[in-house]
Amino acid sequence: MLVNVQSYQVVERSFIDVNTIQTNFKLAHPSQYELVNSGTKLRKIGGASSDSRSCELSGKPRPGKFFARVKFNNDGMYSTILISNGLVSANNQIAWTVGSLAGNVWHEVRVEHVSGDTYKFSVNGNAFYTGTAKNLTFYGHTNVTEIEFDVGQLGTALPDGFAWY
Repeated sequence: MLVNVQSYQVVERSFIDVNTIQTNFKLAHPSQYELVNSGTKLRKIGGASSDSRSCELSGKPRPGKFFARVKFNNDGMYSTILISNGLVSANNQIAWTVGSLAGNVWHEVRVEHVSGDTYKFSVNGNAFYTGTAKNLTFYGHTNVTEIEFDVGQLGTALPDGFAWY
């Protein structure tokens, strides 16, 4: 009896867009970070203690109302969320959350399509930008070594009218 056995490669979906992972506003080499928890956590590897890591999620702003949560593992300098018109750089930020976001707590992120190319971005119920920018970057500097996302895998209830980001 002949048995035909095919091998399959299992690829888990990464929720973090690997094409946007940066170290100090430059595209990061894979030796500078690792993705864990099925692609929902970015962990800093190597570099100076003052180095930053940043990333975007794979679901870009698009028509609809979308929700995610983010947690920075430390109260570090500049644990923040940035808005830009392209991959974020040191000088192209249009808006950002004021002050560092508290560490080790979940922050609610909402992206709502207003009309045309206009989106409203909110964190913890506070709108911080409404406009045409489409890049939402999660940025951790200094002692922030992990940025974790809840995009539906933790059983969190969605707000009414929202879908996962």
